[in-house]
Amino acid sequence: MSERLKKPTQIPEKPAVSATELARGMICELAGPRGWHDTREAWLARGARKAGITLRRARALFYQEPIKLGADEYLTIERNWEAAARAVATLQHLARESNVRAGGADGDAITGAVREGQRTDAPTRGGPATPPTAR
Repeated sequence: MSERLKKPTQIPEKPAVSATELARGMICELAGPRGWHDTREAWLARGARKAGITLRRARALFYQEPIKLGADEYLTIERNWEAAARAVATLQHLARESNVRAGGADGDAITGAVREGQRTDAPTRGGPATPPTAR
């Protein structure tokens, strides 16, 4: 009997976050920020369209209803979420590259550039090139 008491109990560990919670987070990220003109239903519908699932399934995941999330459904959501993340990363990279090519690594406009319709020999702002003569 003492032998039985010395054995450690083995309680299986639960995953830190369930697949339905991960899917809910991915749908919320795919839906984007909710504007003042968006209803929650429209916002959730946008997330469902981008995730590739029905609005009813997205609603069930968002409100954490007890549903059985299939592996193929989860993988569809995850694939669409990863594709959106890659697209955002590509856009950020292109924006950085365009800023570097424009002459300012921090997004400043080109300094010393000639604007359209401006003469190259025209004085810069801040006053005339020569002081006015007295009459």
